[in-house]
Amino acid sequence: MGRWYALSVKPRHEFRVMEGLSSIGEVEGFLPTYRDKRVWSDRTKIIEVPLFGGYVFARFDANTAHMPVLRLGGVKSIVGFGSNPQALADTEIDSVRALVASGFPMQQWPFLKAGQKVKVEHGPLRGAEGVIVSQKDEWMMVVSIELLQRSVAVLLDRSVLRGIRSAA
Repeated sequence: MGRWYALSVKPRHEFRVMEGLSSIGEVEGFLPTYRDKRVWSDRTKIIEVPLFGGYVFARFDANTAHMPVLRLGGVKSIVGFGSNPQALADTEIDSVRALVASGFPMQQWPFLKAGQKVKVEHGPLRGAEGVIVSQKDEWMMVVSIELLQRSVAVLLDRSVLRGIRSAA
C-alpha cells in the first residue's frame, strides 16, 4: 500500500484531517488518541486527545497520493527534509498502534534519546519496542517517533520486558 508518513496539521485539526484521509482512496490514516481529564471551573470532563498533537499519520504511495493528501484542509505539510517527505519506520507505528489497542493508561512523554531499549515479551503489547525509564517506583516504557521528536509512555510490569542490545 505504501509507507507511513507524518502529516503536520493545523492546531486542533487532527480529527478533521482523519475524516478527509478516509475520503481519499488508497490512503490509510492513523490518529492515536488517549483519554485525558480536563478540569474547568464548573465541571470535569474526560476527552479524547491526540497523542501527538499537531500530527496525523498516513500510509500511502508518495508517488501517487502525495498531492491529494497535501490538498486536504488542515494539512500543513508532510514531515520530511526540504520538499522530500520522510517515511517513518513501520516498527514505530506498529508499537504505537499496539499501545493504543492495549487499553493501558497512557500519557504524553518528553522525547528521550538515552535509556535502555526494550521489547515487550508477553501480553497484549507483545512485540512493541521502546525505551524503559523509571518514574518513582514505577516502570514506564516509552515509544518514540524519531522524526517528530515526540514520545508516548505506558506503565508496565518490568517482568514482561526484555532488553535489546543496540547495534553500535
